[in-house]
Amino acid sequence: MLCDAGGAIKMIAEVKSDFAVKVGDLLSPLQNALYCINREKLHTVKVLSASSYSPDEWERQCTAAGKTQ
Repeated sequence: MLCDAGGAIKMIAEVKSDFAVKVGDLLSPLQNALYCINREKLHTVKVLSASSYSPDEWERQCTAAGKTQ
């Protein structure tokens, strides 16, 4: 989940990374769907899919995750 400075959820994203992303980490955009973690350009995540947050989208994501477990 991507939150704004006030903590409101803005986006839900599936990412691939060799590095752990922790609560409070800052993701800064680079290029080609890459984001660096806490402005460390060697620590990146690749966005695989993303959608804007809404209660309906959250429910859909939770339902889909439940079906795959």
